[in-house]
Amino acid sequence: MYPQIPKSVAYQASHVDVVVTANNQQQVFNGKHPCELPQLPIYWMINYLAEQGIKLCAGQAIITGSYCGVVKVPMTVEVTIEYKDIGQFTVSFVNALA
Repeated sequence: MYPQIPKSVAYQASHVDVVVTANNQQQVFNGKHPCELPQLPIYWMINYLAEQGIKLCAGQAIITGSYCGVVKVPMTVEVTIEYKDIGQFTVSFVNALA
């Protein structure tokens, strides 16, 4: 389950420290959103998709950009991604082509 983030917090999250943990090893980043305000690419995407006749549905995940670029993590292990003072979630990446 993904953390529920209050809109007031999300709209102001242009700088967020990010901690990525896998195999008991942490990577810490002083994160900065590439578009300054994280809602700007969402506004653009919604307008663009509407022009194409594509509708969004509740529950779809939207990624607006990386706060810390590409982060290398191991495959098939639990990876915890923490956005300091906002929330965290745990994922595991698999090779879907294998």
